[in-house]
Amino acid sequence: MNYSYHYDKLINRSPKIKPIDGYYEKHHIIPCCFCKDINCPGFTKNRNRRKHTCGLDDESNLVYLKPEEHYVAHQLLVKIYPKHHGLIKAACMMTVSSSNKRITNKSYGWLKRKFSESMKGENNFSKNSQVKEKIAKTRAQRKHLYKKRYISDEERKNMRERMIKNNPMNNPEHRKTMGKSKIGNKNTLGLMYITNGKERRKIPLNSIIPEGFIKGYKFPV
Repeated sequence: MNYSYHYDKLINRSPKIKPIDGYYEKHHIIPCCFCKDINCPGFTKNRNRRKHTCGLDDESNLVYLKPEEHYVAHQLLVKIYPKHHGLIKAACMMTVSSSNKRITNKSYGWLKRKFSESMKGENNFSKNSQVKEKIAKTRAQRKHLYKKRYISDEERKNMRERMIKNNPMNNPEHRKTMGKSKIGNKNTLGLMYITNGKERRKIPLNSIIPEGFIKGYKFPV
């Protein structure tokens, strides 16, 4: 069977604008999991997906399907791309109910319509004034978390200098305490570090240091 033909036929007969009457679901013609632009905000694998800027969220890539058609569309996509993990996962999520029972496209459509009806009016928490006020307050408190903080070169330099100055390993007393804490540790007992400036190794204390290496953990400046 030519699955691509049937998928294209389903897409071409579907409305590009969401109809007012009836229940319809938004469907991406080219699936979002096909995004390969790592700089695209929608490329993230997080649950709360952001909008794609690579064109996958453009109106030209969207159609509106009935729930039964949406179900069939994802089945056809798996048939066309049988090894694509993202498409297989999306189709599986549509075929398993909350009771972990397999459902058909008819039962899927019935469930989605019932859910849509149940979310109308007072049952829609997003339209509840108290809930909206609480969400707005939480977002205002967390606003500073969503801003990207750019560190200047001067600030990076100051941070590096503070790290070098306050490095506890430069304190002889701290190093002595650390050495005592390692006594009896099978990973360090009887071993010493050697380095050649590019790599470091652990060797037994009585071993001959290879040519080009010196005793010590820190790379020579």
